Amino acid sequence: MFGQGVERDGERAEYWLTKAANQEYVEAQSMLGLMYATGQGVRADKAKAELWLTKAAQAGDQQAKILLRDLFPGQKI
Repeated sequence: MFGQGVERDGERAEYWLTKAANQEYVEAQSMLGLMYATGQGVRADKAKAELWLTKAAQAGDQQAKILLRDLFPGQKI
């Protein structure tokens, strides 16, 4: 997602983060949710953002909890 040391490629970032997120890697779930929420590197998608941020928040990720609260005010964790 950050493209440090390489050329940024949102599609590849989305691909690899999705693979990791589907294997319950919480940091990938949070980063993927953030990407979808902001549209950074991918097309913004509120439903996908909420899905991945919710998974990360339920696993205890504090940043995901904050983002969910700010972006989806009615969301319960």
